[in-house]
Amino acid sequence: MTAFPQYPNYPSMKLHFLIPSIIGLVLLPSQSVRAQSNPDCSTFLSQLPQSYKRAWVQVPENWQQPHGRQIQIFYYTQRTPQQTPIAFFYGGPLGQDHYSYTQFDQRKLFRGLDQIAKKMELGFIYIDQRGTGCSDPVPTGSDLGSNLRASFYSTDQIVHDAEYLRKNLIGKHQKWKIFGQSYGGEIVNRYIGMYPTSIISAHNYAGGFVDHFVQFMFERMLRQDRVVKIFIQRYPKSLSSILKLKNALSDSDCIVIKKSKKVCGQVLADSYLDAYLGSPEDWPALDRDLPLLFLPNGRLDLEKIKKQVSYIFDFFFSENIFPMTAVWNQEAPSAHPSGSAFYDCEQAYILLRKSRIDPSQFLVDHCRIVQTGYDANVTAALTRVIPNIPVRRLQSTKNFLTALRSQPQLKYYVYSGSLDFYDVSSPTYQKISREKQVHYTNFPNNGHFGYYNEPKFWNELAIDRQ
Repeated sequence: MTAFPQYPNYPSMKLHFLIPSIIGLVLLPSQSVRAQSNPDCSTFLSQLPQSYKRAWVQVPENWQQPHGRQIQIFYYTQRTPQQTPIAFFYGGPLGQDHYSYTQFDQRKLFRGLDQIAKKMELGFIYIDQRGTGCSDPVPTGSDLGSNLRASFYSTDQIVHDAEYLRKNLIGKHQKWKIFGQSYGGEIVNRYIGMYPTSIISAHNYAGGFVDHFVQFMFERMLRQDRVVKIFIQRYPKSLSSILKLKNALSDSDCIVIKKSKKVCGQVLADSYLDAYLGSPEDWPALDRDLPLLFLPNGRLDLEKIKKQVSYIFDFFFSENIFPMTAVWNQEAPSAHPSGSAFYDCEQAYILLRKSRIDPSQFLVDHCRIVQTGYDANVTAALTRVIPNIPVRRLQSTKNFLTALRSQPQLKYYVYSGSLDFYDVSSPTYQKISREKQVHYTNFPNNGHFGYYNEPKFWNELAIDRQ
């Protein structure tokens, strides 16, 4: 086991009994001012088929203070009473996937899965996790108050929201299936730890157990390097394009993003390649697009790079970095009280060198992206606020297993892709698969979104009934 710096934990706070009378009733769409002021939400609602029921519920921002500030959580569904309900949680944290319904309910990506689709009889319930989509937004300030509030947009509070929705939408004594991908899978893990008696079966695709962020960064860089090498084996001509891209980038090559922040040099290549490599279905596009990054005059097309990596920039180089850190601080320990991933990467680099691995030889370096986002100014601001925010209860594999064992009939299906470097928990999945209730599958040729085209995943999603 690797030894990490130890910092004292804050005492966990007791959960008050909730008073249902103070929780808001289901709201009509016209009552949500938030949707009207959110262009992305308004666009989505205009495109969502009328057959979908859509509404908001009102819940406490902090479930430990039910009489305090209230927020609205959005959901939508086509489920009929005859269908087995299944709650879907998407990735993040604080990310969104508003168009999963086009893959699940409309089966647009279910090529070759027609028979499975016919027998599923599942009614998906899509929840915009607090702080995302059409739900109320997360506070994004760098001050203590905003970050304290943002800390309540983590998995434990999302689970409370979903549990309240379950009771009011399908019935207090009715169970549902839960399915999450990536950070959504971590919500599934937390759900089992908090409300195992509410679940028919649990399905987690690439939602890892993160015991410490130093180990996560260490494994992430190793896995990414392995995936890059596999990509080059499959597309040998791409190596010259990757090297040309990296050699062409200098510190004077910059992309300006929100609030005039500049991202320059090699981190642009890291971001561009990172955006493609996590999903093998995108590899042909990467092989095709790499040579097109250069303009006729031989200069790099920085706008094309910016367009491709906008999600990564929004994740690491915007004001979202503050609430994201406040959320992660509630999930797993960092190498530093500030929660700044800059320090986690520093420690991960040390571990790599101790293992006789030279990270400067990596064609893609995830930590270079992270440390650019968590620069000196961001880290200094986090140092002022994060240590003052109590940690309620960190995610724990031990607590997860204890809760799972308490419900012997509850089945837990967990999946990973061998070509996925976002999820590094396959050793943990293998370890917990010794439990009779745990069914683990690794898909050798799939990445972070591989469940779309895996019949085994959809077959197992359809198996259990209440």
